[in-house]
Amino acid sequence: MTVADELFELLARSVAPLGVEVVDVEMVAGMLRLTVDRPGGIDVDGLAEVARIVSPLLDEHDPFPSSKYTLEVSSPGLERPLRTAAHYARAVGEMVMVRTVPGSEGDRRVKGRLTSVDEEGFVLEGAGLDEGGRRIAYSQVERARTLFVWGGSSQGRDGGKAKRRSSAAKVGSQAGVKRERITTL
Repeated sequence: MTVADELFELLARSVAPLGVEVVDVEMVAGMLRLTVDRPGGIDVDGLAEVARIVSPLLDEHDPFPSSKYTLEVSSPGLERPLRTAAHYARAVGEMVMVRTVPGSEGDRRVKGRLTSVDEEGFVLEGAGLDEGGRRIAYSQVERARTLFVWGGSSQGRDGGKAKRRSSAAKVGSQAGVKRERITTL
């Protein structure tokens, strides 16, 4: 289990009482990016509340020992990563972009409408794919995300009427000193 996986579990347990789901934990170049959501979407106040709860936990379980890091807490926005079977299940009917691991059969980059999901994988249908779609096992996925499509009526669950604004709450950490900055994009 990687540090990011361990943090995912720890942080998911800590924010669950708020009705918040951890969508993704990403560690890159002195930044811990935490993506969270809740049914109906999460607003800036919710993001700030999550940041206040997880910040002390990260002081105890420092993902970047002995160095500065920035905690970024944000909503997944219109194009969200798909990491778990539950993420895929919620995205049925939406357009999805998938990059498969090297050595997987077929094209590595696949775009289509997510039509079905089960314990082992999912099916994408669309232009350029065989009739009946392409079945992809979760183990073959390197990266996947939903796609926002401008115009038309085939944008996914909300019919293209995006109501959610991407928001972020950032907290800097060094030796227990916290700064909080809330930004709305």
